[in-house]
Amino acid sequence: MILFYFLILLLPLTTHPLWTRTMAGVTPIKALGLMIAVCALVHFFRRNESPRFFSAWQARLYGLLLVIAAVSLAANGQDFELRREMLQIYVSLGLLFFVTLVLIDSLQCLRYVLLAMIAATAVASLYVLREWQVYHNIYPGLRPGGVSGDCNYFAASALITLPMAYYFWRSTARTWVRLLCVASIWLTLVAMLLGASRGGFLGLLAGLLMIIWRSRAKLRNLVLVSLTIGPLVLLAPSSPLRRLLQPDYADNLGSDIRIVLWRAGWRMIQEHPLFGVGLGNFAHMSGVYEDRSALYGTVTDKVQGLACNAFLELGAELGLIGLLVFVGILVTTYISLGRVRQRTGGAKANLLNMAATSMQVGLVAFSVSLMFLSGQYLKPFWMLLFLSMCLPVLEAQQRRKLRKREPAKKETEHSQPEPELWYAATAVLGTVGNELVR
Repeated sequence: MILFYFLILLLPLTTHPLWTRTMAGVTPIKALGLMIAVCALVHFFRRNESPRFFSAWQARLYGLLLVIAAVSLAANGQDFELRREMLQIYVSLGLLFFVTLVLIDSLQCLRYVLLAMIAATAVASLYVLREWQVYHNIYPGLRPGGVSGDCNYFAASALITLPMAYYFWRSTARTWVRLLCVASIWLTLVAMLLGASRGGFLGLLAGLLMIIWRSRAKLRNLVLVSLTIGPLVLLAPSSPLRRLLQPDYADNLGSDIRIVLWRAGWRMIQEHPLFGVGLGNFAHMSGVYEDRSALYGTVTDKVQGLACNAFLELGAELGLIGLLVFVGILVTTYISLGRVRQRTGGAKANLLNMAATSMQVGLVAFSVSLMFLSGQYLKPFWMLLFLSMCLPVLEAQQRRKLRKREPAKKETEHSQPEPELWYAATAVLGTVGNELVR
């Protein structure tokens, strides 16, 4: 499990040179993943109860998405490098799915996985802050992304773990956990604001509003959040709010390019509505379906790149069938988390309730950011989905343990009468005995 926790710490560090540098054709993070897969396979045969991989609806739809992706790779004529890249992505997701459902077989494992995800975001935030510190004087308009690859990808990954840190901070009494959560929250917020991701900022607002709406003192919490985060947003050197309300030339250019790519994606869906243009083909097919001469007049070279909208990109590559399956994964995950949250919502603090609540908020915030980002393959997002498949199993496990404890507790209560009742009964019997003797 130590290796698994360490792998989770590396999930947001997608471009870290130490873990992504190829040595003998294999990167260290891939080698680590294979080692963990072998350990998970050994643990699979040692478990008393086999994991139910496809008991949750989101797991079944995920399996269907794998099938659709495999058919798309086989049916469409991508070049070898592109096909290998997409195959690696889906194989790594499949291994992460297997490892997560096998290794997370207790509440203690779940707790440490969530804490590892929170710590991972804090580490990635430190890289973002360091990049800004070193280069912001050299490049005045710098939007740092650290080793997460891009400020937008960092912001989207951070939206997954920020609610976890907040709810952990509220529900735990352990000092080191509270310190970790507070440090992660503030480091992540500052790093996100320096990155100035507009999609990430909108996702953050959606998550905050969801947290406030579910709280008891809605108005008070709204005021507290505004007074706490508002100054950070206004004083940040590259504020996402300023980019939304007062965009400069670069911001407008980025928005125009997004529109061009969205038009290209829409045309791909119109011409290939059922099965799309093929998995991974959006980037080099986008120039075929749209050019930027329509916007810039004299510029005739074509715009090629990611769609900057995960839903549009999946619809263009896998067709409406693949898009519906992906949306179905999001919806069923939200519903599954809601059911766990409802069943575990007692007065006493419960890890499963905290996990389900925070993951619901993170899922909503991340889904908002996906409308402005091609982040459908970010590992923290898929880690959240796979964790959601573990929660119902852990909940059933917890219920079974409680049922076993209840009969033992009742038996103990009947075998050992309450002291007050025992003394009263003794007094009555003594009085009756004295009367009979007389």
